[in-house]
Amino acid sequence: MSLIVTSSSKDPKNITSQGVGIQSPFSYQNTFRSPLHIKPNSEVAVQSVRCNRQGYHFSNDAYFCIYFGKELPESESIKADHVTNQPLYVKVEAGSYTSEGFSDALQDSLSNTLKKAYPNITGVDVDLNEDAGFTFTLTQLGDGAGFGNLPGDDKWIPVIGDLTRDADGNALPNDPNFADSGAVSVSSQVITASASDAHAINTQYPLSLCSGEFVTDFTNASNGGWEIGLTRNLYNPKAETSTYTLNPKGYVGLNNDGGMPSPVYSSFYDYVAVWTPGDDLIVYHYVAQENAFDEGNENVVGSMKEVQTAVTVTNASLAAGYYDRLKFEMKNENVILEIGINGSATYTELINADTSTAANRAFKPTGLTTQALYPKIFIKNMNDSVEVTDYNGINTADNVFDFYSPKLFGTSDASDAATVTFNCDTNDAFSLDGDGEFEPVYTRQVLNGSDGQANKYVILFSQDSTYNTILNGYLHRNLSKPLGFKTNVITQTDRQDAASTPNNVIIKSQELPSELGSDSLFIRVNNLPFNSLNGATESISQILYACPRFDNNGNSVGGLYYEPAERTYLSLNNPSEYILSDINVEITDINERLANDLIGNTIVTLHIRQHADHHK
Repeated sequence: MSLIVTSSSKDPKNITSQGVGIQSPFSYQNTFRSPLHIKPNSEVAVQSVRCNRQGYHFSNDAYFCIYFGKELPESESIKADHVTNQPLYVKVEAGSYTSEGFSDALQDSLSNTLKKAYPNITGVDVDLNEDAGFTFTLTQLGDGAGFGNLPGDDKWIPVIGDLTRDADGNALPNDPNFADSGAVSVSSQVITASASDAHAINTQYPLSLCSGEFVTDFTNASNGGWEIGLTRNLYNPKAETSTYTLNPKGYVGLNNDGGMPSPVYSSFYDYVAVWTPGDDLIVYHYVAQENAFDEGNENVVGSMKEVQTAVTVTNASLAAGYYDRLKFEMKNENVILEIGINGSATYTELINADTSTAANRAFKPTGLTTQALYPKIFIKNMNDSVEVTDYNGINTADNVFDFYSPKLFGTSDASDAATVTFNCDTNDAFSLDGDGEFEPVYTRQVLNGSDGQANKYVILFSQDSTYNTILNGYLHRNLSKPLGFKTNVITQTDRQDAASTPNNVIIKSQELPSELGSDSLFIRVNNLPFNSLNGATESISQILYACPRFDNNGNSVGGLYYEPAERTYLSLNNPSEYILSDINVEITDINERLANDLIGNTIVTLHIRQHADHHK
């Protein structure tokens, strides 16, 4: 009889390092100074296994939700009350992870969800302390970040041109209403119409919602008039291209009741000021119709609705050049519009939810679908021009927001993302009421003490009626325990760490996370002459032993020790003496993929004996 003790490391104190190459804890080779002479007709079994598993395992994709907005009391809900944001989905892909690997994957997924929805969020860090749990650090920009980041001249592109498509990704129809609007030239932020009806959009930097400003000088466009406004990113209808649609899904056009008048037929704005010579200044925003529902498809049906300004800007004053500048200013959910008096630094306030006397004199609040707004300008007459004089665009190394990218909000496909969009844009905070007016009684979230968005984070691990977190067809596994939280709804107010600042929020685990180990481990010895059969792979195998889900002490992660109560021997099929000079041991899953969630040192002890029949 022979006892063979194998080890992935020559250092018995090595209980933390991952190990690489022939010293890996899940694949290693030992070489013997003196070869082992195995007697004829012998058999082999695993006597014991000692390993260290610090991993997570998920048999299926799992999700939790993160919400960034107004914290809701139990008496309110996203469906029933005025709410401007929706919970977003954070995906944990099926598979096995080391602790470090899981922390990295969690950070990547959380970052991908948040930063692609909220351009003012620029930092998402997830750290794991094995003795304490997870630390989530979420960082956003404050006032002044990005000032002076004027969008590039070459990023002003035609609203209707080579990049524009219909909702299905096809070229626009040959229709006079869709005539090319690329007749502009741009130099030093002066957009000049080289033909009539010039219409351009800039897709480079979204406007900061934290005291961001978009200021234009329109004095050289007084001959034919203009439209100056902001639009959300318009989704890309063709994969792997930089195309975009004219309008959000479900948009019903500009010439509907209460909509914008000519000259422009086919363009969309979220917020816009319009001057047509002969008419007073008119201001619009895009809002959903009451009970907005596109038959057979959950797309928002909306229209452009006029907003009453605090003072009337007359045609005579515009034609005479009394005003020369238009300024949009962002205070998180509050969109402010002012008009500048020519020859003076003074502005006249037109729209401001903080000072308006009636709800219909306020712009709709910004929300999930309008976190990134881009400048858009229409110039009616050839050779007229509009100059962008100030613009606070988000241009940081951490910003990943792309005008052309469809926003999935952490979901797995565009259909589910459309449901999130629909739930947001049809909330009462953005919809017309029964008599066709936009008059929600809603106090907008503005800026916090550090001039960032005065929103709060809420982490959700299970279905919650207040935040309405579940989309049909999603597998939601309770992830609170693996992440070290005691409840399924984690609000920033309750869990914010003392080291947090308004723009740098830290949320830590409440308890040591319960790590989820993988399914059973299997011991494979590649260079001994025995065979087994693996039904999962439908092939001959070198698997010698299946470790149970739990070890002798009832553990599934951490330091594990397996010693079978009754060993199972497999024949080495050696009619003559077999000389063994080295041994190769691997630890795999049922599909014989290496168990790379093992760390530290692995010890596998084998027992070799001569078969009992050989002595008869």
